[in-house]
Amino acid sequence: MKKTFHYKNNIRVVGLALFLAVTGCTKLVEVDPPLTSISGDVVFTSDATAISAVNAIYTTMSSQGMNNGLTSLSQFAGLSADEFKVADNVSDQLYTSYYTNSLTSTNTTGNDFWMNIYSSYLFIVNSSIEGLTDNALVSEAVRNQLLGECFFLRAFSYFYLVNLYGDVPLVLSSDYKKNSNIGRSPKAKVYDQIVTDLKNAETLLNTNYVDNSKVTSTSKRVVPNKAAAKALLSRVYLYGKDWGNAENKASEVIEDKGLYDTVPVHAVFLVDSKEVIWQIQSVSDIYTNAAEAYLFKLPPTGPDPYSYRVYLSENINQYISYDDKRRSWVDSVMVGSLVYYFPVKYKNNESFSPVTEYSVVMRLAELYLIRSEARTHLNKTIEALSDLNVIRQRAGVASIQSGSQDQILNKILQERRSELFTEWGHRWLDLKRTGKATAILQPVKGASWTINDELYPIPQADININLGLRGQQNPGY
Repeated sequence: MKKTFHYKNNIRVVGLALFLAVTGCTKLVEVDPPLTSISGDVVFTSDATAISAVNAIYTTMSSQGMNNGLTSLSQFAGLSADEFKVADNVSDQLYTSYYTNSLTSTNTTGNDFWMNIYSSYLFIVNSSIEGLTDNALVSEAVRNQLLGECFFLRAFSYFYLVNLYGDVPLVLSSDYKKNSNIGRSPKAKVYDQIVTDLKNAETLLNTNYVDNSKVTSTSKRVVPNKAAAKALLSRVYLYGKDWGNAENKASEVIEDKGLYDTVPVHAVFLVDSKEVIWQIQSVSDIYTNAAEAYLFKLPPTGPDPYSYRVYLSENINQYISYDDKRRSWVDSVMVGSLVYYFPVKYKNNESFSPVTEYSVVMRLAELYLIRSEARTHLNKTIEALSDLNVIRQRAGVASIQSGSQDQILNKILQERRSELFTEWGHRWLDLKRTGKATAILQPVKGASWTINDELYPIPQADININLGLRGQQNPGY
């Protein structure tokens, strides 16, 4: 049955239309921006306009870079944990509040993830799911792929919301009246929805990576596929202590040798790396490579209060030794008598330079470590150590031959730190989910650290306008 959409009087889709008109990007899809007015009548009336609507989400993720929105997790969650320090004399409260774990609910600092995820991602995702469902104006192949992407992106967004804030409003529609008074849902309910969305995504997404047509295969890995849904499912199951499903989903990706394999350390973050499961391409004509390289690579003058505000904590020397090949992911500059370390997982920071690196969001090494951890809990010690040693051998460090369950789990946590440092908040989330945050961070952060610091505050502005959130602020704020 043909489905017709009439949106002229719907302010929410008018907003979407205006957003798309402004953010249409031909790097993500080689079609003209679909909207030339604020009318929403054409948002989901063809393959091209539907593709552009969904691609606006990726455009937003890329354009936000490492200083804003969800993509800034590598920096700010790294400050919340023990990965980064802030340069001397930095007065920018955004940086110092994350670093000193002194976020508040009454200013914009610390609200970036909450506000950006709900307004920039979930609004468009939910609008797109509604616009695409049972829509005969979009071809079945394109519709399925786009719906799969939307379910994946919604799950991805809620995974970070629930891990940064705890219980959160579970917004599954674009109905502003319904959403204006929605309260917080328990974490378990949010995780149930994440699993449901990822299972839907796994069913709908292509096995191969697709280009701007959403159906033709490509070597570029910037559009999520089935493996991306499986990989995130594996992570979600791990966080939920569902060891069997975490192992199984990780295995499904690891065993797909046609698409995935580990690669030498120097090649992990390159475009078309076989280790990559999903990466984000730059949409800038000036900063053409991964945002991490432009933000994290320090100049010879070292960190400063203006452009290069963060650098690696000196403890990098404690968990990545000089005989570890991953030491090539760390560089340093000496300023006077001081040595400043910084990550160089991404090396190309020349403006207007040829594209060699994309920002990697998910990669195969994490799945080996997930499966190792799950198998350890399942008392599959030999298999668990085998997975752990895949990563250690690639790094050129000695294999681990034995150990108690607790010893192996500690080794896996250490390996996650060495392998995934400064990537998408892994360290911050790992410390919290394993119950080790206070023991490890209090000596680093000082007496001001409390367990309440494990969750970021809900923006007070949202609490003020949403009756459903009244009295539901996180403890300590």
